[in-house]
Amino acid sequence: MNNEFHDVIKDSLCNVEKKYIEQITVTSRTKYNERVFCYELYHQLRRKSEEFKNLTISGEAVKSEFQFKNLGKNKTPDILIHNFGTIENNEVVIEVKTSKNKQSVLQGLKKDILVLDLFTDNTTLKIDYKLGLYIVFHFDFFELLNENEKIKKSVKRILCKNKRIVLWNIPEPKYCKDNKLDVASLKIYTNEDLKKKIGC
Repeated sequence: MNNEFHDVIKDSLCNVEKKYIEQITVTSRTKYNERVFCYELYHQLRRKSEEFKNLTISGEAVKSEFQFKNLGKNKTPDILIHNFGTIENNEVVIEVKTSKNKQSVLQGLKKDILVLDLFTDNTTLKIDYKLGLYIVFHFDFFELLNENEKIKKSVKRILCKNKRIVLWNIPEPKYCKDNKLDVASLKIYTNEDLKKKIGC
């Protein structure tokens, strides 16, 4: 990931506490709510806002409503690092998967990768974010893809032509003594790594 914000995003991710990744319910069940995690990651990113050089960190900004009419529905990334009112500073688009429901995650992979592609490397829309970051918890991304050949082909077709999508995979989250995410559980794949692993 050759992006100037690599380290600050990683530090923000590793400041997220376990309770925002695994929420205990009143019935003592564990929930893995993506929105809860994303709000906390957004908070941690905002805490470091001075390191983003006057960029705006926004959650779930619906670009299709005010900037890109041809984007289509349900193309709302989890987090954007950019400035409103211009495409000159479109830096990072982030999609997240935190569920432990295998089928739910598998069905969402194609949509998430498509959104990252549309926002980064799409020559028609020219939204032109410099980096598309996919954060996937609880599953090995590549093993998961191998469970559905149709989805794998669709995802592979997108990734093989995209030059800006990277993967941060946390198959088995581990935590430090302060209950924050341990960086050792994070596997980082550059765009080149992704292409190689998926067989481009």
